[in-house]
Amino acid sequence: MGVLKWIAYGLTGSLIAAIWLVGGAVIAAIASLIGVILVGAAVAGFATFVIKDYVEGKKDRS
Repeated sequence: MGVLKWIAYGLTGSLIAAIWLVGGAVIAAIASLIGVILVGAAVAGFATFVIKDYVEGKKDRS
C-alpha cells in the first residue's frame, strides 16, 4: 500500500505541475496578447494624430 500511495502522490504532483505550467502558459499568452493590443492601439492612435496633424497643416499651408 505504501508504494501505491507514493505513486499516487507522484501522479498528483505531476498533474498539478502540468496544470500549473499550462495555466502559466495561458496567462502569459493572454498577457502578451493584451500587450500587443495595447501597443497596437497606441501606435494607431499616434499615427492617427500625426496624419490628422499633417492633413490639417497642409490645409493651413495651401
